[in-house]
Amino acid sequence: MIMVMPSLINGYGVADALAKGTMTYWNVFGWNIAQAGYQGQVLPVLAVAFILANVEKWLHKRCLPHWILFSHQ
Repeated sequence: MIMVMPSLINGYGVADALAKGTMTYWNVFGWNIAQAGYQGQVLPVLAVAFILANVEKWLHKRCLPHWILFSHQ
């Protein structure tokens, strides 16, 4: 839900914000991440789905099934 929050700069207005120097950033583990909404973009969603699928596979290999709530039944 954070990717489409109304308080973030609209995904279509990022170029204007960068040109004016009004883009704000989050500092996450030393990385500066632009506070921009991702309306109309699919790539971030695909990347997050890929990462979460790999995390789930890793958990299934290394944890007992009753430790994780999303285990196979």
